[in-house]
Amino acid sequence: MQNGAMKAWLDSSYLSGSNQSWIEQLYEDFLTDPDSVDANWRSMFQQLPGTGVKPDQFHSKTRDYFRRLAKDASRYTFFDFRPRHQCEAG
Repeated sequence: MQNGAMKAWLDSSYLSGSNQSWIEQLYEDFLTDPDSVDANWRSMFQQLPGTGVKPDQFHSKTRDYFRRLAKDASRYTFFDFRPRHQCEAG
């Protein structure tokens, strides 16, 4: 895609804002298995300039990892801020 076409593509309302996560997931699906996405999306993704290098890790997997990490209560320890003599007394 040439720069003008890329700008028009990015400025399109369905390719921005609230659809970003959905399109990113669709693109990850395309990178994993191009036949898993609709032919129109496949054609659009095939027109994107590429490096020929697959990503080491998809964004969705990284996000999921950090979400699970944040929900893991075993990572957090309770710190008692009371003076030591009050802690020992109960």
